[in-house]
Amino acid sequence: MNTQMIKFEDHTDPETKKINWETYREAEIAIGSRCYRCGHSSCFGPGYRDLCSDCKNMDENSGEVTSSNRVRCPNCTHQMSPNDDLYELYEEGTHEICCDECGEIFEVETSVSYSFESPALKKEEKGAV
Repeated sequence: MNTQMIKFEDHTDPETKKINWETYREAEIAIGSRCYRCGHSSCFGPGYRDLCSDCKNMDENSGEVTSSNRVRCPNCTHQMSPNDDLYELYEEGTHEICCDECGEIFEVETSVSYSFESPALKKEEKGAV
């Protein structure tokens, strides 16, 4: 079993003391801590370079698929990220897009959900009832 660990200091500029996040993420992908296609964190364990469950589902499922970070072309199976100049996909609704590999035009449905974070409870003052 490969028990490689990535160290921040191996990706830190000695002069500026800033971490180079690009090389750090590349190292995480290389040892299996991140999906090698989309870069999301994974639970494969060190030494096992693989795809995350979303990316595997996009590859293996021929039916309609849902993903939190990728869109699959129904014609050529090319996968695209909304961050690849498809920013309109972040808006709720139906969107017509063009595959940047084969030119297929198809519709994608976007569903948006929200979560809310509330502040911590205020500490009670001593002696308050």
